[in-house]
Amino acid sequence: GKNVFKGCTALKTVTVPNGMTAIGYGMFEDCTALVSADLPDSIIDIGAHAFEGCISLTNAIVPDSVVAIGDYAFYESAVKTAYIGHNVSDVGSYVFGRCSALTEVTFTSGIETISEWMFYGCSSLTTIVDFPESVEVIGAHAFENCSALTGIVIPNTVENISDSAFAGCSVLANVELSTALVNIGSNAFNGTAVKVIEIP
Repeated sequence: GKNVFKGCTALKTVTVPNGMTAIGYGMFEDCTALVSADLPDSIIDIGAHAFEGCISLTNAIVPDSVVAIGDYAFYESAVKTAYIGHNVSDVGSYVFGRCSALTEVTFTSGIETISEWMFYGCSSLTTIVDFPESVEVIGAHAFENCSALTGIVIPNTVENISDSAFAGCSVLANVELSTALVNIGSNAFNGTAVKVIEIP
């Protein structure tokens, strides 16, 4: 069912049993005291809004078994570091949107699209580890207002940087563009601190 534990403000820890395959829609949304969620390798789907508003949840470890992460899954949570497992192929919008404490994201997956608004407003994000070489599209507003991001190397697989993808990244000074780039959308780097750019 939906919203199973939504708003359980006294819930602090969750251990999900091995064999469970999905974290449902809004399952732990607004569980404001939740600090730990141990997800087993049997989980293949993290539903939309699953951990939205979990303002005490500081780590998001997406197991390697997970294939899909729904819209707003960790939106406005307290996640500081995020690990995205290597089987993730379907990622919704706003997944880490407005996670203002998020400093580091590690990708191990072969995703082809950084979804729209995925890291919108992650104002502490400074490090993207192992930006996937499989990515072809950076979605609209994907990194908009990531105001601590100083540099990014866009893999040579990327063909499309969508509208406002890095808009408002006010200290983003160092950008290395993909050699495969075909399109840069409107306002893609609007309001950044880019000093030198080489357009392939």
